[in-house]
Amino acid sequence: MIDAGLPEAWPPEVVQALALVKQGHLVERPPIFYAASPRYGIWDLTRETGDPELAEDLLELAEEARPEYGLITTQTCDLVEERAPDHPWFQVVPVYRLTEVSEEERHLLESHRRSHLVLLAPPTFGEGAWVADLRVEMPLEKSWLVGRTPIESFPDEQAYQVLAERLAASRERPALATPVVETVTRPLANWVRRGAGLRAAAKVDQLRLTISPSRLHVERASLLVLTNEEPLPVVERVPWDQWWGRTRGRAAESGIDLLANRYESYGTITARDYLNAVPLDFGYLSRGV
Repeated sequence: MIDAGLPEAWPPEVVQALALVKQGHLVERPPIFYAASPRYGIWDLTRETGDPELAEDLLELAEEARPEYGLITTQTCDLVEERAPDHPWFQVVPVYRLTEVSEEERHLLESHRRSHLVLLAPPTFGEGAWVADLRVEMPLEKSWLVGRTPIESFPDEQAYQVLAERLAASRERPALATPVVETVTRPLANWVRRGAGLRAAAKVDQLRLTISPSRLHVERASLLVLTNEEPLPVVERVPWDQWWGRTRGRAAESGIDLLANRYESYGTITARDYLNAVPLDFGYLSRGV
């Protein structure tokens, strides 16, 4: 259906505009629109302006209410298409500035622990916490880019790579059996978001969960605490071991044998063990069956 609507040659103005953009660039004032059933409206725009008599309505923010910027999430190769182009649309998410950011909130943003928000660092924007919101993504035809100047959202390529990893992670979230979510991952998520858990998590690079025999039928599990160069020092393992001591009883009641934590670094863990463990990015964990 899509291929039938594509021309053999795209307008040269579109091709020229695409040569200037990449994943992560900002564009000004993108439209925000979505379909909804106003009869059961959730967001305020749906409830306030949707026609409750309609089973389906297409809603759009007024131009003056649009976010100041949008961030392009489409992968650069699909965006530019140097060979025969066949992707007429690209995707954007809204970008806005947070007016009040506590020290704890900034730490969560900087450590990528706010699953739906990506902290940006636009070189030309000055001070302020600018974030891309991944909860809604708009398809825009590439012709919309003609006459628009893309804006850098980060000062270096490494930050753009981190963005790409965040976008990829949002679509590969693991589904886990409900008992392991309720007795292991959710209590762990609550613990690392505040107090002693937040301080402990700041000293590690990544948390993963080894499970068997499968993600949706878990009989045994173990928390894998990963650091960069050397495994976590013994003295800094204490809060993690205390969490394990508090949690294993609840897990056992659900039929899960929660084995002792495992401490590794990227230099000590095998590739097989790393790949077989489930990454724990708590905002992306979805409940299984």
